[in-house]
Amino acid sequence: MPSKSLDHHGIRSDHNGSAVLMSAPAMPPRTRSIVILSIVALFFFAIHGAVLGFIFAAAAIGRGVYIHQKRAEAAQRLAEEHERLQKVEALERKRREELAVTRGPKPSPTLIRTYRDAEEAAAKWMRWLGWGDASITPQGRDGGIDVMASHAIAQVKAHVNPIGRPEVQQLFGVATSVSRTPLFFASGGYTPQAILWADEVSMALFRFDLQGEPEPSNFIARDLWEKGAFPSPESSGSSDGH
Repeated sequence: MPSKSLDHHGIRSDHNGSAVLMSAPAMPPRTRSIVILSIVALFFFAIHGAVLGFIFAAAAIGRGVYIHQKRAEAAQRLAEEHERLQKVEALERKRREELAVTRGPKPSPTLIRTYRDAEEAAAKWMRWLGWGDASITPQGRDGGIDVMASHAIAQVKAHVNPIGRPEVQQLFGVATSVSRTPLFFASGGYTPQAILWADEVSMALFRFDLQGEPEPSNFIARDLWEKGAFPSPESSGSSDGH
C-alpha cells in the first residue's frame, strides 16, 4: 500500500509525488458563533452610523431652513415697521404744519409782578398749547387749581423754592378726580424726585421766568410744547379737538 505524507500546507502526497487535497479542519461551533456575531455587530454599527448621519444631516438642513425663514420674517417685519414709521412721520409733519397755522404766534412776554400775573401768563400759554378756553379761577379757595379749561387744569407757583413730589402728586390726584389733563407751572423749578414721578405718570411740568415765558421741565412737557394738546377721549368727537 503506498505511503502518504502531509506537508505544511495541509496537502498530502503519496510516495509517487501525487498531491491529494485535504479538506480544512472544521471550525469549532463557539468560534463560528463569535465570527457570526462579530459580522452582525459590524453590520448593525454600520447601519446605525448611517442612520445617525442621516438624522444629523436632516437636522442641520432643517435648522438652516428654519433660520433662513426666521431671518426672512424679521426682514419683512423691519420693512413693514419702516413703512409704518414713514407714514407716522408724514402724518406728524402734516399735523405740525396745521398746528402752526391754528396756534398762531406765541404769546407776548408779560412781566410777572404778582401771583395773579403768573396765573394769567399760564392761562395764555395753555391757550396757545391748545386748550382754547383756559382761564384763571376766581380768587379764594380753588382747591389748588389756578387755571381751568374744559379738559385741563393747571397749578401755578411763583416762588423761588423748587416744587417737590408731594405737590405734583396732589395736583395729579385732583386732575384725575375731575378727568382733566394736569399741568404745573412753577418759577422755582422742580426737585429731581418730582420730575421723575411726573415722567412716570406723563404729567407736564413747566418752569417760567420773570417774563412769564415757560420752558418744558420734563419730556412730556417738551412733547406737548412741540405737538400741542391732544384731545381727550371724551372730546375726540368735538370739532375743535381741545
